[in-house]
Amino acid sequence: MATAVPELLVLPIVAAGKSHDASLTAIIDSARNADAVLIGPGMRDTAAIRSLLPQLFRLRSPLIIDVTALPILSDLRPLTFDRRSGDPRLILPRVIPKPPGS
Repeated sequence: MATAVPELLVLPIVAAGKSHDASLTAIIDSARNADAVLIGPGMRDTAAIRSLLPQLFRLRSPLIIDVTALPILSDLRPLTFDRRSGDPRLILPRVIPKPPGS
């Protein structure tokens, strides 16, 4: 993805331990300077999503939330949505097309 879109910065999440926490901190630090943030696609670490989402909402920058993060977002909803804030949010539920003839 980063090769196809050079202006895209993809940050890894280290699996466990202090390095895991450091990688989450690095993501938030990078997001502070980003024009927009995308969370969810390809993420399998639900604990990381649960940790990152509230922090990303507090940054008040445009946030794109892919379907992978939606179940966690619903758990956090009272903490994250303030319609009066005017902060741009985009939620992308993935639609799986039906195979032809079904």
